[in-house]
Amino acid sequence: MPRYDLDLDTISVMGGGTFPLGKHRVQLISCEERPSSSSGNPTLYWEWEGAEEDCQGETIMSFSSLLEQALGSPVGLKVHLEAFGYQGEVSVDTDDLVGRHATIVVAMRKRRDSDEERLTVISVTPDEKRPAAKPARASNGPVRTLGGGNKGSISSRIGGSRPPAKAAPDDELPF
Repeated sequence: MPRYDLDLDTISVMGGGTFPLGKHRVQLISCEERPSSSSGNPTLYWEWEGAEEDCQGETIMSFSSLLEQALGSPVGLKVHLEAFGYQGEVSVDTDDLVGRHATIVVAMRKRRDSDEERLTVISVTPDEKRPAAKPARASNGPVRTLGGGNKGSISSRIGGSRPPAKAAPDDELPF
C-alpha cells in the first residue's frame, strides 16, 4: 500500500478555501479573460486578495461572463466596473484596475450542477474606506466591444503589445 505524509491543515477543501465568510476589503491582483471551465463561454476571472487583518493574504476569485445577457448579473462585468467608479459608456483596460481596492461579500453557495457548496463572491461594491474615484482615461490598444456594439455597450481593451500596466496605489491614482 502507498504511504502518504501530508499536513492536512495546509490543504484547503476544493471550493471551500480559507477566505473568511462575510464582507471584506480586497485588492484586485489579476483579471484575465479565458473560457469558462464549465461552459466554455468567454469569462473574466477576477482574483482578489484580502486587504485587512481578518483576511490578509487570502485569495478568492469572482467570475464575470462576457455574454451580453450576463453583463448586468449580480456579479457581472457592470457591477465589477461600477465598484471601481465607472459609469455610462466606458473603455476599460483591466490591467489598469490591478492594485485597486473594492469591497466583496463572501458566502457559501451550492454549485448549480451538484449539492457541493463552495465559497462564492456574491457582491462587489466600491471600497468603503476609499470611495471610487473617477477612473483614468483608457490607453491605446486593441478593443473588443461587448454588448452588441449598440449604445450603452461595454468596450474592453484586451491583449495588445504593450506590457501590463503597474497600477498606482489607490492614494496615487494616475488622474
